[in-house]
Amino acid sequence: MESAITSPPDRPTSDSPLPTDAFLHEALLLAEQEERRRIACELHDDMAQQLVAIQFSLLALGQVERPHEAEALCRSIAESVASIRVQMQTLDQVVPPELLGAGLRTALAIFAEGFERRTGLSTRFRAPHGPLELAPAAEVALYRVAQEALANVARHARARRVDVDLVVQADRLILTINDDGIGICPVLAAGKTVRNRGVGLASMRERVAQLGGTFAIARTSRGTMVSAELPRAA
Repeated sequence: MESAITSPPDRPTSDSPLPTDAFLHEALLLAEQEERRRIACELHDDMAQQLVAIQFSLLALGQVERPHEAEALCRSIAESVASIRVQMQTLDQVVPPELLGAGLRTALAIFAEGFERRTGLSTRFRAPHGPLELAPAAEVALYRVAQEALANVARHARARRVDVDLVVQADRLILTINDDGIGICPVLAAGKTVRNRGVGLASMRERVAQLGGTFAIARTSRGTMVSAELPRAA
């Protein structure tokens, strides 16, 4: 009786399409980002439900006659508010709701419009047409930089006008925020004082650096300029 001979498994040849480290890394990042978007959507929906519950509790609160019923409703409202606070902190670390489905350009345009309405500062936003082709993590980083930079303008700059610009180049995207205010202190801009933490400069630098980009802030002849530059494949 002839013995069965098991052939060794085929070895991959030089022409076989093997997954490279870069491919696996990109696939992992995409899977992670999709999971973050899913979590963000769930948190967003849950917060909406909590707000509806608070609304009904407030309506009921105006109709109760017994003190213990009012106390129970107040406890329920306080618990919902505490839950929303935690969810907002979690959501901030995942994906800003404004970016979900809208993309960086639309989210920044909406934020700039709202910033002008809230502060009264003349705010101009410019961005090129067409797809930005920017990694989701880079979108989050640039959106947070814009938020923090504009918040600093409103708090400290004494400006009348601010320009927000997105510039797309072949392999990178640059976000700049220019205001016509009093100008940032050079020492503060250089990060040589603990006051740096108070205006979020360290946070902005860290976000950009983690993605292999460069962050700069400087006093100009007309005010202050914040610049964040990221590779489009960040």
